[in-house]
Amino acid sequence: MAPKGKKVAAAPAAVKKAAAPAKPVNPLYEKRPKTFGIGGDLPAKRDMRRFVKWPKYVRIQRQRRVLNQRLKVPPALNRFTRTLDKNMAESLFKLLMKYRPEDKAAKKERLLKEAQAREAGQEVEKKKPVVVKYGINHITQLVESGKAQCVVIAHDVDPIEIVVWLPALCKKMGVPYCIVKGKARLGTVVHKKTATALALTAVKNEDQREFAKLVESFKTMYNDGPRVSWGGGIMGPKSQAAQKKKERALAKDAGLRPAVGLILLTAACCGMLLFQVWVGVVRQGSSGTAGASADSMTATQRRALAAARAAGRRGSGGRDGTLAAREFPASHLRNLVLVACHSVYTGLDFHTAEEKSSWYLLDYQKEVPGQTNSFVEHIQLGVKEAAADPDALLLFSGGKTRRDAGPRAEGEGYWLVAEAAKWYGHPEVRGRAFTEDRARDSMENLLFGLCRFYELTGRYPDFVVVVGYEFKARRFSDLHRAALRLPQEAFRHEGTPALNEAALRGEEATAQLYESDPYGCGTELRSKRMQRDPFAAGGYNGDRCPEIAELLSYCGPDIYPGGLPWDGTA
Repeated sequence: MAPKGKKVAAAPAAVKKAAAPAKPVNPLYEKRPKTFGIGGDLPAKRDMRRFVKWPKYVRIQRQRRVLNQRLKVPPALNRFTRTLDKNMAESLFKLLMKYRPEDKAAKKERLLKEAQAREAGQEVEKKKPVVVKYGINHITQLVESGKAQCVVIAHDVDPIEIVVWLPALCKKMGVPYCIVKGKARLGTVVHKKTATALALTAVKNEDQREFAKLVESFKTMYNDGPRVSWGGGIMGPKSQAAQKKKERALAKDAGLRPAVGLILLTAACCGMLLFQVWVGVVRQGSSGTAGASADSMTATQRRALAAARAAGRRGSGGRDGTLAAREFPASHLRNLVLVACHSVYTGLDFHTAEEKSSWYLLDYQKEVPGQTNSFVEHIQLGVKEAAADPDALLLFSGGKTRRDAGPRAEGEGYWLVAEAAKWYGHPEVRGRAFTEDRARDSMENLLFGLCRFYELTGRYPDFVVVVGYEFKARRFSDLHRAALRLPQEAFRHEGTPALNEAALRGEEATAQLYESDPYGCGTELRSKRMQRDPFAAGGYNGDRCPEIAELLSYCGPDIYPGGLPWDGTA
């Protein structure tokens, strides 16, 4: 406190900032501010689409799309969601346009010329034209009588009951059919607004080759293709968010913490060996946090993971891999159902198999809609094929191809997904399901699959079914099968449709490489194998299947000339 009688010095006055110099104003430009009140200036244009009341037909088609996603769609209806891709549909319609029926003007002109010819006493030649047939009743008669050579069905017929039975009838009568978008495009072929279906009863000689290719594709995709499963059942964003919130609450009640989830993720990625070591530490009296982590993985998940590992180890023999140290746990099986795997399953909860976060996806795979659904479809199709043949061994083939996904094999993940789905209603398949964990590409899928079959059964398969994408049918059926000299009558490829056009273009490039390098040991294909072998697992040792040991190590542009057990030359 200042002494009494003395004045305290006043605080210094704040320094005033110098006023900014006024900007020069050009007198030629007069300021005219806009007023947007009533009777004033017009406001700038705005995007009003958010406030537009859409036409009724637009609202109905959007509601129908949402219902088809939410409700479970039976296979007979879900079949109509699988239409031809753009390239194949373009080839089909280019052919159909050559056989368009005449319109009213052309018919009137033809009848007039015929009348004039008859009036002049000339002979009128009448020849039945080769044209596209339309009308659902007419097409039904053609299919039932066996006259139809190809049937084209629209995917958006309303009501769908008009054509929902037609694919089953075509399949029953052996008539190739396909489903295209949509009824308006079919209508343009026959000079109508819409058409539910079209049929071809004959084609000209110059179009026979192209028509035969299309028919063969239709048979592969529809008539002889995989059975269509149920569709829909996809919850909306709000329901999914509520479900995840409920799961988080249940996990919190069970005492799960972020550290626990991190430990579980590490254990799943590093494999069962790390998990067993970690459990041993817990049992020896480690900290309370580690004990909670061990308890947080359910007993079902632990058993499933152990069973998947066992499915990959059984039949591999002793440490030396010799035949004397080996037993054949499936010696009674004679046929092979091989599922070619395409991704590593990295999820902890095997019931979320269709979520992208549960799989290790490459950048191009993340952009493809329905990519993970196709993996599940391959698993389901493989299980159904094995269930239909009690003598078949089901093999999920795929190695440890991605370092960032950890040392988990693709085949192991597929086995776990099937286990979580309770083998899609076929529990008897579980005892016949095994894994192969060395394959790095499609050629090794088939070759190592044959070797793995020998490890498990002590013999080589009488019949082989490969499950994958249908656009890889040529690669497996023509290139790989021929390179391994498997009999054509003892081989079949089953596949699901391609998800985009980029996959078709990539398959063409890969097939060209295998044409010149059938065993994939050239520079380009070999480098891809090395990239898909980050843990240096390598290929199969010849001791594991001695009869084809030379084939396993063979490399060259020509077909392997040595003896093989399945074609009687060994």
